[in-house]
Amino acid sequence: MINFDLSGADRIRATYQARLDRLAHLSTPLNESAAVTRDSVVKRFTNNSWPPNSASTIAQKGSSRPGIDTGRLRSSISATDATDSTVSVGTNVAYARWFQKGRGAFDLPKKDSGAYRFMAGGKPIFRRGPIHVGAQPARPFLYFDDPTTERIRRIFARYIISGTEAAE
Repeated sequence: MINFDLSGADRIRATYQARLDRLAHLSTPLNESAAVTRDSVVKRFTNNSWPPNSASTIAQKGSSRPGIDTGRLRSSISATDATDSTVSVGTNVAYARWFQKGRGAFDLPKKDSGAYRFMAGGKPIFRRGPIHVGAQPARPFLYFDDPTTERIRRIFARYIISGTEAAE
């Protein structure tokens, strides 16, 4: 006959029940993870290995640093407040997709209503079409790198296992 000591079973059951209860309400670690992700994405605009701007872009902008002209895209990165199951980090800037994935060259057609307006070197430039727009290489900024993934894993582990919500 085998005897089992179940004296700690109630404590173990209570511990796991508390963990299950925390799994039902994940908005706290989701919000913390979203903030970590947003910070990581924003830092990519200064710490990256993106291809440099083309010679024509450097001549117009006066800078070889891609993505740093007005800072509009970088400052638009935001995180939504979490529900118990979802949170999103992203941007609503229209050209973010081109920046993330790159694009082929194309022509802007002649505008009947007036001229196109561009910023170059901090000054507005007005031109009527057609205007040739060169190809742009991909400069991905919305992704999880290994350090961010590890920080998020620790956030969820800390919350689920111990219920701790304090920052790392």
